Amino acid sequence: MRPICELGANGRSSDDTSPRRPATCGRSSTSTVKWITALDLSRWADTTGARTALSEPVSALIRAAASDIRSFRFLAGDAAQIPDYDGRLSARGVAPYIPDGESVWEFGVAEQYLDKANQGFIRRTNAPGDIVKVETTFVFVTPRAWANPGRSIEDWCREKKSQFDWTDIKFIDGWGWKIGWLSATL
Repeated sequence: MRPICELGANGRSSDDTSPRRPATCGRSSTSTVKWITALDLSRWADTTGARTALSEPVSALIRAAASDIRSFRFLAGDAAQIPDYDGRLSARGVAPYIPDGESVWEFGVAEQYLDKANQGFIRRTNAPGDIVKVETTFVFVTPRAWANPGRSIEDWCREKKSQFDWTDIKFIDGWGWKIGWLSATL
């Protein structure tokens, strides 16, 4: 798997799933990922391969940030179409992106990301499978930037948490990736 820093400046590559490495890629105490924008992530979300490749940069960020991972399963490629959670993680938390303890992850690249988040949340709330919701955090990730005037991501998470019995609810959008997690991790 290629690291997230390989995402090209235009958010695309020749095969839409294996981005090119820009010359500025690398880790240093002063480097930031200014060459990736929320718009780049949104454009990448429009590609055919984004739906099955989204778990790759997310799982790379988790492995780069978390020092204590007890269980890790993130599906990618053809396996991303298996009807299960897109990701399952048990780890020591790294605020604000990696929940402490058990978590399940759902991904969505569609322009109507909020519809996908709501549908996925309700589906998993009503049929959680073998997880115990009161011991598990639900995380939704999209490369799209939150664009819902009058309602913040925090409001969406608080509403879901107040109505349902998950340990916590998180929503990570493209802007959160760009400004927060990606910049802090690479």
